[in-house]
Amino acid sequence: QLITYHTAAVNECISSVNMDEIVKLADMIRKSEKVSIFGLLKGQSAAVSLRTDLLSLGKLTYSVISPGEQMEHILHSGKDELIILFSATCSYFDYFDIRGRLEFLSCRNIWMIGCGECPSFVHHLISYHSSNIPLSHPLQLLCISEMIAQEYAKKLKK
Repeated sequence: QLITYHTAAVNECISSVNMDEIVKLADMIRKSEKVSIFGLLKGQSAAVSLRTDLLSLGKLTYSVISPGEQMEHILHSGKDELIILFSATCSYFDYFDIRGRLEFLSCRNIWMIGCGECPSFVHHLISYHSSNIPLSHPLQLLCISEMIAQEYAKKLKK
């Protein structure tokens, strides 16, 4: 039964994700000098996967596992830095007190990958349909992570 749920979740993700947005993000990764990739909880596995894939393709990125260090980095990032956040339910910022920082965050180049309602200050969302089965969240995020890496690899060949 679990395999059936996972298969359905991956198929649901693949069939619903906007590939144009994946292509745009891959292009942003290629063009950006500074790229940071973060995720909390189940999103961390996708962040590590994308970072590893990009490294194998010659792209250096920044990542840390500690949520506090992630937020410190985001709050000290420059406007030109690309920040990629994996958050299955788009609740990444719910774990932090960001009052008084919304204007700062709205000026950052943050791309969130997840399904749900994205914070208003995040201007780029790669979303997908999900039946919201928590055991499938990491698989869906990993699936999108792999799509991003594949698109990035295609851009290197051009």
